[in-house]
Amino acid sequence: MKGIACLQKEAFLTTCNKCNKGLVLKSESPYGEYYSEHPEIQKVPDVLYIAVKSFNECIETKIIRLRKELKKDDPELKMNYAHITLFNKVIPVVAFHAGDISEGDLIIEKLSRTDIKVLKKQRIKPYVSLVQIRKFVDLTKIAEGVYTSHEKFHYYLSVPEKIAWKDFKECVNTCSNSHNFPQFDAAQLSLFQYDDIEEFVRIYSQTATNEDLIKMKDELNKLYPKYI
Repeated sequence: MKGIACLQKEAFLTTCNKCNKGLVLKSESPYGEYYSEHPEIQKVPDVLYIAVKSFNECIETKIIRLRKELKKDDPELKMNYAHITLFNKVIPVVAFHAGDISEGDLIIEKLSRTDIKVLKKQRIKPYVSLVQIRKFVDLTKIAEGVYTSHEKFHYYLSVPEKIAWKDFKECVNTCSNSHNFPQFDAAQLSLFQYDDIEEFVRIYSQTATNEDLIKMKDELNKLYPKYI
């Protein structure tokens, strides 16, 4: 199952002080509290969000083309078009995993060559924002309603509909607490195909087994009707 998807999650954002060429926000915990519960597991790189100005032309197309160019030198690059909330406004950003924080300024230089303008750097107080990321996903079925993907430790549990974020958080917390599942990070994902939209809960876990994932999927599908 392949397609373009919109992933929604919460992120705790701070100003990236080491990036000097524009406004870059940083999420030091891309997968919520997962790593605080598993300190023995190697942490993934921070995610940087480069804030850009909105244009009439398709920014997303330019970012996809730039990503293709950059992946020639770095095949493991993860860079996507996204939106965050800043000062109560939804703004476009370029989101990517940064092995080195200095990569932020390098990508800003590349963006300038595509006529995408970056917002001026300013100090932002730390805050929590909803993040919506547009990305390509390639899902492989491992059980009924349970999928894995080309991204390591990412799993997708089929649910009947998309629900409000506050309801989603309550539902996932209830599921987690009721069966003592391994600690995981959850997000919403809508997969867009030619004539259909499939809804999933994205699970990030380096420890969950197939049995855990099947139980989570079954429990979520029992809980979801309460919120629909």
